[in-house]
Amino acid sequence: MSTDINQLVIKAPLASYRSDRTEAEALAELNQTKTRRGADIKKIAAIHNVPLSFAFAVATVESKGMPIRSADGVSYGVMQCNAATLDGVIVFAMKNGISIGQLYPIYAEMKSAFTILPNVTLPTTTFWDSSNATLRQQPASLFIKYKGKSAILTDTDYNKPSNKYNALMNSNPNFGIHVGMLFLYWLCTESIFQESGRQYLRTDWVINGYNGGYYKKGNPWRTPSQKSIPPIQWLAQPNVFVANITKTYVKRISGVGGYLELMKQGKFTLP
Repeated sequence: MSTDINQLVIKAPLASYRSDRTEAEALAELNQTKTRRGADIKKIAAIHNVPLSFAFAVATVESKGMPIRSADGVSYGVMQCNAATLDGVIVFAMKNGISIGQLYPIYAEMKSAFTILPNVTLPTTTFWDSSNATLRQQPASLFIKYKGKSAILTDTDYNKPSNKYNALMNSNPNFGIHVGMLFLYWLCTESIFQESGRQYLRTDWVINGYNGGYYKKGNPWRTPSQKSIPPIQWLAQPNVFVANITKTYVKRISGVGGYLELMKQGKFTLP
């Protein structure tokens, strides 16, 4: 897949709705994320081709950079994902030509969930050497095969702390950041909006998919009629389309006084 999300325009603010945070509160939260995980988020967002401003805003709204279990107990790590998210991004990567270089940081922590294809050599100790730069650009599906979700989760443990990969998102924060950034990339590729000959990233659509899941009814890739609804009206829809927590997060990230606008105004400097 060759979609360059970094070339998309990100409107800040996206609409006239306002963040629920004061400027001081928002800046404090952004700085907490920067102090805790700023360098890691910057590096990993670049690997997954996610605009740093947006990646940073999502990490802030999700956890302020802390690798924790969510209050409702179903999400983990800096990016607040779980084993079901992990399964989804792996399937996406294998079907859509994601490079082995992009997937490798996830693969390296869960090799037992994959098999190396016959007659294929996948370097381990030298994978990141300059001599393997071309290899890293090749699709992951040319090297490895995913065993399927049964290799990483069950119907009863996918969101529980007993699942080893949920626990890993907390104990190894960068693993969880990789999962979240690959998920963000996937959602961004589905959230491109054409307007006046330019391509924009509908950050509200991405946030809806990130919080509610890829298959949520309100996602425009699931319900195409959603694509024609302007941001203000889109956010005002009933909970079945846009959950209340999503509405809060959209305003906090993309609204007036939101994280993205503060970055645009130069009031917060990214790492």
